[in-house]
Amino acid sequence: MQGLGIAVWWLVLFAWPESRQAFIPEPPGELALLGFWLADATAASASFAAAILVRGGSRHAPAMLWLAAGCMVYASLTCLGLSWLTGEAWLAVALMLPAAALSVGGAWIQTRD
Repeated sequence: MQGLGIAVWWLVLFAWPESRQAFIPEPPGELALLGFWLADATAASASFAAAILVRGGSRHAPAMLWLAAGCMVYASLTCLGLSWLTGEAWLAVALMLPAAALSVGGAWIQTRD
């Protein structure tokens, strides 16, 4: 159901461009950057929790590692998408893609047993 909902969402946004206005914050710019705070706080919290769980040998460590990795991948893809669309903010992509790759690699290494 979630996948269907996402597909319908993007279909609506592309088929009816006027529908986008309800989801665009005004003014853009700095506020768009600061809007990442909640997602970043979640990624940071998951990363700290994963480190603690791995250090303690918890059986819950793999789930937290993959949560942190997923947060990083999503953020990286968001940055990449925005840079492709605007041609700007490529520094964010250059910083986020390696962080995401390292997060996924770390999660994979810790859970490959």
